[in-house]
Amino acid sequence: NYFYFLLLGLSGAFFTALQHITNAYWSVTVRRLAEGLISYLPVALVLGVVLLFGMHHLYEWTHVDVVAKDELLTLKSAYLNPTFFAARMTVFFALWLFLGFKLRKNSLLQDQNGDQKYTLSNIKLSAVFIPVFGLSVTLTSFDLIMSLEPHWFSTIFGIYCFAGLFWSG
Repeated sequence: NYFYFLLLGLSGAFFTALQHITNAYWSVTVRRLAEGLISYLPVALVLGVVLLFGMHHLYEWTHVDVVAKDELLTLKSAYLNPTFFAARMTVFFALWLFLGFKLRKNSLLQDQNGDQKYTLSNIKLSAVFIPVFGLSVTLTSFDLIMSLEPHWFSTIFGIYCFAGLFWSG
């Protein structure tokens, strides 16, 4: 559930950025719905902190004794370790929150005074957000879902998660 609702919040940020970078004027009437989804991201951040405290109960790779006995987990331990996991999630949330709320703020400011500089700013922000989003959502799907079963791996799993994010959003 955590991952699903996180992706719903991110789908709003992605849809908003996509509309700005493509100059899609048709979406002005529905963009507020997508911007509203961005508002869930602070809730996801708080729940993510809770997840970090409970990660030892969810993820096999957080147990040092299990990793020591498993060759595959030992090989993956440079990526799958609690410190690097927490660092990745912290960086991703910082980027999502900053860029997502900046897009939303500029949109609301433009409603107040009609200045086109906010649209131009959102186009630039969207050009940064979309590649950051692509990489961070892929890695987050690996971290939160695929690493629940660390012996299974897939290079296309991030794309499946993105497709589900876009469809659900």
